[in-house]
Amino acid sequence: MSKVVPLQTDIYKILINNKYNNFTIAEFRDELVNCSNTFTDKNLARKFIYRQVYRLLNKRLLIKIKNSGDKKARYIKSELFQGTSFRNKELYFIKQTSNTLKHPLYPSATTLKMEKIKLQNNLAVTICEANVYSELLTRLPDQANHLRKFQSEAQSNTINLMGKINALEKVLTILN
Repeated sequence: MSKVVPLQTDIYKILINNKYNNFTIAEFRDELVNCSNTFTDKNLARKFIYRQVYRLLNKRLLIKIKNSGDKKARYIKSELFQGTSFRNKELYFIKQTSNTLKHPLYPSATTLKMEKIKLQNNLAVTICEANVYSELLTRLPDQANHLRKFQSEAQSNTINLMGKINALEKVLTILN
C-alpha cells in the first residue's frame, strides 16, 4: 500500500506506539478506555473500535481469526499492515491549521461528535418546550405574559443551540 493511512489519535497510539496486536473488540475497547480521556462510555468506545477495525479489515490491514471454540473473533495485523505507513490524523490536522494551539487536550472528532449529539438532544427538548408554551398560551390566556416570556426564552435557546450544532458540523467536515 503506497498511500499513507490516517489513523485517529487514540487508535494510532494503541496500534502503532503500543504495538497492540492479536485482540478482540472488547479487549481493544478496554485498552482504549484505559489510555484515552476521550471515551468514558464503554458502549460508545466499543462502537468506535468496531468501526475502526472494520475499516482496517476492508483495507486488508487486519485479519479476522475465528476459532471454532471461541465465541469472539480475534484480530491480528497483516503483513500489509507491517509494510504500511500510518499518520496520526489529529496531529496532522493540528500542524496544518495552527502552530499557536496552547491546549494539550485538543478535542478529537469523536469528542466533537458527542458534543453535537448532546446539543441535538438539547435542541429537541427546547423545541418541544417552545411548542408546549405555544399550546398553553391558547389554553391559559390569563397567564399569557409569563408564558410568552418562557416561550421567547425557549425560542432564543433554540437559535443558540442550532448555531452551535451548525458550527460543529462545519468543523467535523474539516476533521473527517
